Amino acid sequence: MFGIDAALNEQGTENIQIYRITIKKESKQKILAELDLLNINESSVFPYIENSAKYVAQKYKFKK
Repeated sequence: MFGIDAALNEQGTENIQIYRITIKKESKQKILAELDLLNINESSVFPYIENSAKYVAQKYKFKK
C-alpha cells in the first residue's frame, strides 16, 4: 500500500485476510518492550531523526 490516500478494505482481499485482536491496557508496556527487543519500535518503523532522538531519550532517561 502506497500513497497518502491508501486504504485497505476492512474485509481484506482474496489474498489478504484481516483479523482484529484486542490488547489489554495493562499488557501494552510489556508488548512494546518485547517488540523493542526485536528492534521493532517507533525509531525503526518511522526512521526520522525526531523519532530516533525521542526513542534514545526515552530509553536512557534517568529514573527517579
